[in-house]
Amino acid sequence: MQKKKIKFDNDSQINYNRKCAKNRITVLMIYLLVFMIVTVCAGCGNKSDDKNTENNTTTEAKHEEETKTLNFEQWYLDDSEGFAECVNSFAWGMDSPEGKADIDISFSVGMKDFSIKRNVNIAVIDSKEEHGEHVINLLNDNDTENEYESICSLEGINTFLVDIDYNNMDDDEVINSIEKAKQMGASICVMPFTTSIYSERVMNSMKNADMLFVCAAGNDGILISEEFETYPAMYGLSNVLIVGDERCDGKISDLSNYSNAYVDILAPGTDILCLDKNGFSYESGTSYACAIAAGVCALVKAGSEKEYDSRELKNHICNLCLSDDGIKEKVKYGRINAIGDFLQNK
Repeated sequence: MQKKKIKFDNDSQINYNRKCAKNRITVLMIYLLVFMIVTVCAGCGNKSDDKNTENNTTTEAKHEEETKTLNFEQWYLDDSEGFAECVNSFAWGMDSPEGKADIDISFSVGMKDFSIKRNVNIAVIDSKEEHGEHVINLLNDNDTENEYESICSLEGINTFLVDIDYNNMDDDEVINSIEKAKQMGASICVMPFTTSIYSERVMNSMKNADMLFVCAAGNDGILISEEFETYPAMYGLSNVLIVGDERCDGKISDLSNYSNAYVDILAPGTDILCLDKNGFSYESGTSYACAIAAGVCALVKAGSEKEYDSRELKNHICNLCLSDDGIKEKVKYGRINAIGDFLQNK
């Protein structure tokens, strides 16, 4: 069928053109309105996504900061003066540079209102060489001018060295050293050494002593087990606290032995500022971790109204520990916690 052509007179043509133009404008306005609605909705969606992303990022950052605070900031605080400094940004397997890291925040906060309730004697069974000097000075260097900060530089907390010859160490020498510590009235005994040889005599000597033994986990970086025996850790005594080395990023050092069956706690042990007759140096290892842990134990015992025996003191320290997924498979209780009133059980 042939399409019929419609003809208009001049007035009708003008009116038709106007009507068509008006219709085109209306349609264009509708298109513009729809486009604007779609754009606004899309923008709202993107803004919502951005807001959700921002909220998620903020939540994650907050969680990370809370986790950092919970885990290890009680020991390591930037720009403070204290016991340790991360002198090697990638020390012992750290994943990223951590900058300066000190461990005196618990000391400064915990000691703010600290008062001695009783005297405490600490024995350190160690050599007179640099290693023994480092451990003793971490605990108490008798520095009255406080040029070098020790954990137990307080009148009423006394630290003494029981010299032992590592080159010729045998059961008798260890047992005799424990007896000397007892005779000098020590309630805490630091033993910053390990052996792979089981000794029932040494175990019984430690078990029957009325002291808390704070001992190193060892620096082999290996799981303590029947395949790799380490003592005193594997004696499993209730008056022995086994300490691993915590780095300034809150993880266990790659040097430190570990076991959630035999290693009780972690304490700072990487890049610890030490003092000996030759001056200052930064040292790492579980020996320094157990020295710091022993210092915290001494402060708790000296500052508490309760008179802790060795087993109660160990339980109190362990119960206050903080843990997380990063270390719970490596250590029984967690990292040592000495913030604020934890140093004094009032």
